[in-house]
Amino acid sequence: MPDTKITALTALTAADPANDVLPIVDVSDTTMAASGTTKKISVNNILGCSGTATLASATITGDLTVRTNQLVVNSTGVGVGTTPSAWSGIGPAIQVEQASLLSEASNQLYLTANGYFAGGQWNYINNASADQYYQIAGSHVWRNGTGGAGGTAIGWSTLMTLNSTGLGVGASPANDKILSLGSMGILLSGATSDFSFRNSGGTAIQRLRYTDATGTLTIGSATGTAYPVELGGNTTTRAVTIDASNNLILQSSATPATLTVNGQLTVNATSNTNLRFSYRGSDGTTRVANITLA
Repeated sequence: MPDTKITALTALTAADPANDVLPIVDVSDTTMAASGTTKKISVNNILGCSGTATLASATITGDLTVRTNQLVVNSTGVGVGTTPSAWSGIGPAIQVEQASLLSEASNQLYLTANGYFAGGQWNYINNASADQYYQIAGSHVWRNGTGGAGGTAIGWSTLMTLNSTGLGVGASPANDKILSLGSMGILLSGATSDFSFRNSGGTAIQRLRYTDATGTLTIGSATGTAYPVELGGNTTTRAVTIDASNNLILQSSATPATLTVNGQLTVNATSNTNLRFSYRGSDGTTRVANITLA
């Protein structure tokens, strides 16, 4: 059979990697010539060769699997130690077993445990809880999901948020808070330091404020609307109440307090018609005055 140019041969569009062969020169065998001996080799033999093969560059347009599932690259992402979950509708993800890292747009980053994005929502990978940290345009958010079957939607609960307004723990930072702890907030500045308390609707109701210029500590509403302030030894008995009309109300005990420090003063109602004042002077003696009430 006369020699035929390679360009004139019939094209093979799909090779049988086990049986189709290629010519190759074995330089270690000089039987044919000093430069080597021509032999045949299959595609599988080439891919399974021992030693190290060096490629200048390579483009793989299909899926890639290395050592079973140690590295899997497919249309949904990159999996290390696993086949990637069915990611869709979000940037390319690198999934390491049940954890993942992905970037969406130029200013978004997600680090997730037991969650993948598909169908416009985050879903559980396995039947276990999920945790996530993400940053978007300067905001940093930590949140978790309590758990659900694999493939079902994650109901996220925000644990902490950090942004230009402040830090929120269990709540988003509010404008009057640098640190938000549930319904309580802390705002520190050069002039004042505030502890503010919000109602369930998110409105700041009460505030404890320290004013640096005067050293004053103020308890009162943060909105200008008056709300009661109560002081007491426990949650059921109020010793002092300042009501919404700024009236001072004292809850009296029939048993007078024992004065142990000079300069102490106590007032109590010993009966319905008697008001007792007790004062301990600088000499250590407690003196009493009674006022009869009509």
